[in-house]
Amino acid sequence: CLLFLLPLPLAHASSEYYSYSYARLSYVQGNVFIQHTEDLGFEEGVVNLTLIEGEKLGTKDGRAEIHFGRKNYLRLDSHTKLDLIKLPSQGDDLIKLHLLSGNIYLRIDLLERGKDINVHAPDASFYFLEEGLYRLEVREDRECEIFVLEGSVEAAGEEGSVLVREDERLVASNGRFLS
Repeated sequence: CLLFLLPLPLAHASSEYYSYSYARLSYVQGNVFIQHTEDLGFEEGVVNLTLIEGEKLGTKDGRAEIHFGRKNYLRLDSHTKLDLIKLPSQGDDLIKLHLLSGNIYLRIDLLERGKDINVHAPDASFYFLEEGLYRLEVREDRECEIFVLEGSVEAAGEEGSVLVREDERLVASNGRFLS
């Protein structure tokens, strides 16, 4: 019996997931849909629905809020599409998102290390350096814009990277920074 129970703690200790490896929908209003990683169909988003790495979210005439734990939230406006590329795993707190279209607000209240949260858009990537409040928009022409309401972010494009600070905004199109 002891030989049977001995491998269980070792198998559990090697698990790469922990309590922050999951996100959840903390608010849903209107038409919100989820595409799970193993499914080609869509599910209606409901409050407290657990989200995992690789899933896709979208809103039509609706809004949603995702809670990532540690007081970090993401709000999706109507007509927004987002992919959850990477969520934290044991020893790695990286959150990587891909904003395909629409508007999001990102509230970061706890950031262990700078660049642990990043958002990739069609024409730029954004690496969050400190706690704050950020708004990102991807328009129909794939042009993206970031507003830094609080905090600072590093924006990277074809021409390199630039630091965007509090009360500043940046527009990127075709991999280049316009403002």
